[in-house]
Amino acid sequence: MSTRIYLSGGPGYLSLAPVVDVEHLAEEIKLAFGAGYEHFAYHGRSRRIGAETLPEYTWCGRTKIAE
Repeated sequence: MSTRIYLSGGPGYLSLAPVVDVEHLAEEIKLAFGAGYEHFAYHGRSRRIGAETLPEYTWCGRTKIAE
C-alpha cells in the first residue's frame, strides 16, 4: 500500500511532481531523478492539497548514482 506525500523545495532543475506516492514513510526518502537521487526529509509539517492533508517532505540534497 502506498502513501501520498507533498514534496517542497529543491533546485530549479528539479521537475518532480509535487505530490507523489511512496511505498514506505520514513524520516528521509530518496527519489530517482536523472543520474542521481533527490533526498527529501520530513520535519513534522503537513500540507493541505484539495481535500487531503499530506505529510510535507522538504528537499535536503542530492546524491549521484554510483557507476
